[in-house]
Amino acid sequence: MSTLKITTGSVTIPEEMLARMHLHDGDMLSIVETPEGLLLSPADPEVARQIAIGIEIMDQYDETYKGLAK
Repeated sequence: MSTLKITTGSVTIPEEMLARMHLHDGDMLSIVETPEGLLLSPADPEVARQIAIGIEIMDQYDETYKGLAK
């Protein structure tokens, strides 16, 4: 088990763990809350693109969705 250090707005991951996961300075990670704690995984650019499109569509049709929710 490894320990992560948290400082104001940052998390420090041990170099050995970064090397095993093939992560480099500036790489993006996804973080998900689970019943066991937090799950960190390499961010998938395709998933990020799909989420951005979904947010854009939700913003575009915000009033329509509000009307349907009534």
